[in-house]
Amino acid sequence: MANRIMKLGKDVRTRPSQCTNCGEMLDGATVVGEGGAHKPEQGDISLCIYCGHVMGFTDDGRLRDLTGAEIVEAMGDKRLIVAQWAIKKAKESRR
Repeated sequence: MANRIMKLGKDVRTRPSQCTNCGEMLDGATVVGEGGAHKPEQGDISLCIYCGHVMGFTDDGRLRDLTGAEIVEAMGDKRLIVAQWAIKKAKESRR
């Protein structure tokens, strides 16, 4: 199996929305795994850059908690695990 390198796309501005876990205001997104820019759409998954909480986007661009089925599906995405690990390590290095 070939090694796959995760790539970050270009940052895009999103509708300001609070993290449903920590309450921080988020107003941007970066796609992981593809090049270029991608404006989040309904059902796309997002991580809070402050706390690593996993959320989804609504049709109007706001963040929401995932449904049970979405949580189960997201658990298998290695990109989420790596991104959560990176957020944790970045927070630890600031202490």
